[in-house]
Formats: sequence, structure tokens, C-alpha cells
Amino acid sequence: MHLNLLDKGRPTNGDILLFGKQPQRFLITSEVKCANFHGYEVAKPIPSYQVYKGTVFDLVDQAKDFVLSKIDLWVGTRAESTQAPTKYEIPQEVVAEAIVNVVVHRDYTSNASVQVMLFRDRLEI
Repeated sequence: MHLNLLDKGRPTNGDILLFGKQPQRFLITSEVKCANFHGYEVAKPIPSYQVYKGTVFDLVDQAKDFVLSKIDLWVGTRAESTQAPTKYEIPQEVVAEAIVNVVVHRDYTSNASVQVMLFRDRLEI
């Protein structure tokens, strides 16, 4: 209450999404569906498919981890440092920013869920 997070004594959708223990009980479609396709088009069977639930923090972390686990990771040599440099096919920051934007700015009154689809040549969010 001291943070002025309540609207007429009730938590807002944002409060539930940020701090709720089970936000999907109140906002059913506040989930992220992630799919990885080996080709260039949507095709069944889907090689890898996950539905993530939780707070917006959980959704962003889980979706980002899904994408990063499926894309190529380049590992360099230790020629210049004691730690080998790494570089993802799509920069981590780009993946994270795109997922944060869609989770934060989506229409939570819509019946559609956020979809993250990874293809051989692109990432669609």
C-alpha cells in the first residue's frame, strides 16, 4: 500500500504480473509459448515446444533461456585472456530486449499468448 500499487484497494494487473505467486490464475493468457523449428516454416511435429508460466520476470528469463539454448554459440580461443570469448548467433541483449518488449507491452485483455518461434533463419516474437 505504501508504494501506491493498489487501485481502489485492489491489485492491478501489473501488480499481479510482477508480484503474484500464480499470475496465470487471474490472467490466463499471461504465458509465453516457445517453439523451435528446424526449417524455415511452421511444420509438425514441432521439435521443441515449451509453455512458460510465472511472473513477468520468470517469463522473460525462461523464454530468453529457451532461445539461447537453441541458437549457435561461438567459443573462441584463450589466446588473449584466461577466459575463452563467447558470442551467440543472435546477441543475448537483442533476444532479451525483444522478449521484454513483447511481455511488457502486450495487450493482456487479448485471449492470445505471447509466441516465440525460432526458425533456421529467423526469430519471430
